[in-house]
Amino acid sequence: MAIVFSYPTQASPTLSWTPSKPPRFPIGHKRDFHRQARGETAGGAVLVQDPSTPAREMFELVFDHLPEADRDQVALFFDTVRKTAAPFDYTDPGGGITRVRWWSAFDFKQAAAGRHSGTIQLLKEPGA
Repeated sequence: MAIVFSYPTQASPTLSWTPSKPPRFPIGHKRDFHRQARGETAGGAVLVQDPSTPAREMFELVFDHLPEADRDQVALFFDTVRKTAAPFDYTDPGGGITRVRWWSAFDFKQAAAGRHSGTIQLLKEPGA
């Protein structure tokens, strides 16, 4: 199954992007409690300040040697969602749909003539 980015939703997209090549595996999927402040005293006691925020889930997709048309289409998608400003639906390789926000900068480098490689980080919306 192909991955798809659909804005504003998968059910009624006004803009979508389906890469012509799948991302490099493994696809990163990180879960973390990002707002915890932690430390250790001189005596070895561990101190943790936990504001009880939900765990943050991130997806990292690494694309290698996409054609220029893909790079142009994903750039249009990035400009439309305005990086993190607008959430959208991400359909993963297994067909699961997750509400996400684009979290990283748009960073696609020319890897060869007419081919571009880059990484996209997505932040799962809380409660999605």
